[in-house]
Amino acid sequence: MPKVARSGADSSLALELSSIGRTVSPWQVERWRQAGLIPPATRRSLGRGAGSTAEYPIAAVEQAKAVATLVRRRQPLSSVAPVLFIRGYPVDVQVLRRAYGQWLDRIESWLGTADSDEGKFVLAERGAHQLLKHSLRTRRGRRLRRRAREVGEDPNQVAVSAYTNLLIILQGGEPPVDAIAEMLDVAGAGAVFRDQIPGAGPIAPGVDEALLKVLRQANLATLRRLVREASLEDFLWAREVLLIVAPFARAFAAIAQTAFRLPDAFGFTELGEVANDESMLANAIPMLLVIRQVADSEEARRLYALMRDHLDYYRASAAFLESLPTAVRQGLPTKDPHLLDALPPKERRRIRKEAAQLVVQADAQGLVAADEC
Repeated sequence: MPKVARSGADSSLALELSSIGRTVSPWQVERWRQAGLIPPATRRSLGRGAGSTAEYPIAAVEQAKAVATLVRRRQPLSSVAPVLFIRGYPVDVQVLRRAYGQWLDRIESWLGTADSDEGKFVLAERGAHQLLKHSLRTRRGRRLRRRAREVGEDPNQVAVSAYTNLLIILQGGEPPVDAIAEMLDVAGAGAVFRDQIPGAGPIAPGVDEALLKVLRQANLATLRRLVREASLEDFLWAREVLLIVAPFARAFAAIAQTAFRLPDAFGFTELGEVANDESMLANAIPMLLVIRQVADSEEARRLYALMRDHLDYYRASAAFLESLPTAVRQGLPTKDPHLLDALPPKERRRIRKEAAQLVVQADAQGLVAADEC
C-alpha cells in the first residue's frame, strides 16, 4: 500500500513537476525541502472558521523545477545546493556550509589520509594516476598532455608529477618551487608568467612568496575551516567575482588564442573553461575564500568593475573571431590584407560589417577592437 504524503503542499508540487515531464514523488519533494534545496511552503488562511492551507509560492516552484533537473541517481543531494546558488537561487548559508563540507569530505575520502610525508606522497601519486586516466578522456586533459609534452620528457610522467604535487598541496604539503612551477605550467596557469603581446605582458613575475602563501592555504583542512566559518556575504562575494571573472576569461582567451596564437592565453584558457561548467564554477567558491584577502582589495574591485563594464564587448569580439572560417582565423595574426579574398562575397560582407560594428563599440569604450589586434 503506497504511503500517503505528509504534506498536501508536497503532493501538489510533485504533481505539478510531474505534469511537465519530471517524474517526482511527494516524498522526493519532502527530501528536497528538508535538505534546504527549496524554501518551505507558506500558509494562508481560508477564512473565518475554515482553517488554513499550505502552498508553495511561485518562486519556490521555479526553484523546485531547477532541482528536478539537477538531481541525479547515486549523487548526493548536497551537490545540488552549490549549483542552485551559482544560478542565483536563494540557499541558506548553513546548507551551503554543509554542502561544501561534504564535498571536501568526499575528496578526502577518495584521496585518503596519512600521517607521514612519505605516506602522503604515496597517496598523492596513486591519486595522480587515477586523475591522469580520467583526464585523457577530456579536452582539458588533452591540453594538459600537450603542455606536458612541451617539457621534453614523457608526457604521462610529467602529467602524473603535476597531479602528484597538486594532491600534496591539498594534503597540506609544500612541494619545491621548481615542482610548483612545473605543475602550474602543465595546468596552463604558468602562461601568466610567460605570455606576452606587443606592449603588454607577462602578467606576473613568477612563483613568488605571495603565490606560495596562497598555495599553503589551498589545502583541505584550511578550505574546510573557511567554508565552516564563511558567512552568506562571503559566499555572495565569491559568487559575484566568479560570475564576472570566468565569463570574461573565456572571452579574453578566445581573443588571445585567435589574434595572438597564445593557446593558454595568459593563463585564462583554463579559467575560462570553468564558465562553461556550472559544477566547476560552483565548486570554485571555496578557493575564492582562500584568496579573498588579495582578491577583495580596492585595486581588485576596480579590475572587476572594468571586466563587468566591458564584458559584452569582449564576448561579442570572441563570438566574432570564433565565427570566422578556419583559414581566416589561422591567418589573422599575420595581418594579411588579402585574407578574405577567397571567401564568397556574402561572407566577406558579413565579416566586414561585424568587424566595423566592433570597431565602433571599441571606440565608444576606449578599447582596441579585436580585428585591430
